[in-house]
Amino acid sequence: LAGGKRRRMGTDKAAVEIDGQRMLDRVVALATEFCDSCRVSVRPDQMDDPLRARFNPLPDTRPGEGPLAGVLAAFESDPKADWLVLACDMPGLTRDALQLLTEAASQHNTAPAVALASPDSSLPEPLCAVWRREMRDAIIEALDAERRCARKVLINAGATVIPAHSSRVVANMNTPSDLDAWRGATL
Repeated sequence: LAGGKRRRMGTDKAAVEIDGQRMLDRVVALATEFCDSCRVSVRPDQMDDPLRARFNPLPDTRPGEGPLAGVLAAFESDPKADWLVLACDMPGLTRDALQLLTEAASQHNTAPAVALASPDSSLPEPLCAVWRREMRDAIIEALDAERRCARKVLINAGATVIPAHSSRVVANMNTPSDLDAWRGATL
């Protein structure tokens, strides 16, 4: 997911560099290790953005409705697929964490979704999760009711939650202070 509006960060999170690599480039490289193909969810006005256009962009079909709109666009593009959904702003995401997530999704193959969570919390991280095709209707129902919290959709659906090895794995960079703290902690 790389379609944010820059409201909290003030700049394009996908283009932010951490350790010399843009966050979007990094998460796409990780995702392609675990998926047959990769799509980058974007707002319709970002389709021609040079950073995103390199990665087979997928425009939101319900612009302005947040990350759930990106997940719904994925299901609408291929309703028979299950989707590994990753936010572009998780610099702590690792190959080991995705291995843990995808193996858990394989083991819990009847769960409507499988999500990583910070070990400090039992709450699913909806933007580091495998969303199964049956979640499409729950997403539509939530968006139609103007409920845009992806985490609540997963909780209400009974998603399986797997603790990540570290809270840094699922840490989002939402504000400049988040980014400063991340960079300060990694020095």
